[in-house]
Amino acid sequence: MSTQELAPQKRTRYADEESVVLARNYKFSDEETDNRFISPDRDPESLCPYCDRLLPEVPTAALADLLEEAYRRSYRDARPANPLGRKAPVGVYASLCTRHMFESELMPKATAEGWPTAIDWSALSARVVALKNHLEGILHDAGRPIVYNQEKPMDTVPGAGPRMECIFWRELVGALELHGSRRAIGVEGLFGTFDKVQPGYYGEKGFVIMHETLDAMFPMETTSTDTIEPLELREFIGRVLIPEVAMCLIMEDMGINVGEEQRAVTIMRESSGYGVSMFPTEDENDFQGDGILFEE
Repeated sequence: MSTQELAPQKRTRYADEESVVLARNYKFSDEETDNRFISPDRDPESLCPYCDRLLPEVPTAALADLLEEAYRRSYRDARPANPLGRKAPVGVYASLCTRHMFESELMPKATAEGWPTAIDWSALSARVVALKNHLEGILHDAGRPIVYNQEKPMDTVPGAGPRMECIFWRELVGALELHGSRRAIGVEGLFGTFDKVQPGYYGEKGFVIMHETLDAMFPMETTSTDTIEPLELREFIGRVLIPEVAMCLIMEDMGINVGEEQRAVTIMRESSGYGVSMFPTEDENDFQGDGILFEE
């Protein structure tokens, strides 16, 4: 029998086009399925050829593509725990293993929690623009003065105006008052708050669209920043407005009532890891905004 390795068969698309789920349907020669290698309690076709962990039963299109790409750049390496194992430099399969662990662990949680597996990206910019009045209130409301380096930051009670009602502003002002401006918004502060300001299950792709939409709504050249000093506009957008937008959209998605914002913030932060993996930035054409949306 020929020892030539057989390439994966053409993927079969499921009927549910919206989920973009593809079946993994690999066929192997008799030599590759030699029974003397097979572990009695595991089906070798259910294992990752590289790390030997279980693959999800139904891989997504992204995972199927990574499997095929790694297959082309690897060679057969049968081992007792996985007779269908393959070998390649780590760089060939690292993203594959990260992806299948995500699909095996985080995607079931996402399904259970009701986080979306598909988002209408073409509508996202318009949804952000619809929040313009709300966001302008946060941007231009002077709020109360920031007092730096307080031993104990003053409690900021909601109800004092649009900005002080914003959860993300209150968190940021607490950091500013406790640590000082440069430390709170510098590199140290950035890494300390990174997870808190990610747009949840909207992921990196959603972040790009939100950011570019907000940049168009509030141009740096014409937007007054007097009320947000010592922050620069880009910092205010990244630390306050983007998470505020994400929170508002999650409230819309999940049917969360006004007054229950903290529930949406919890969902946003719990789903941020899922969003980063599920909706990564693909290319420079991710932004779906339409300039007409910004006309007054």
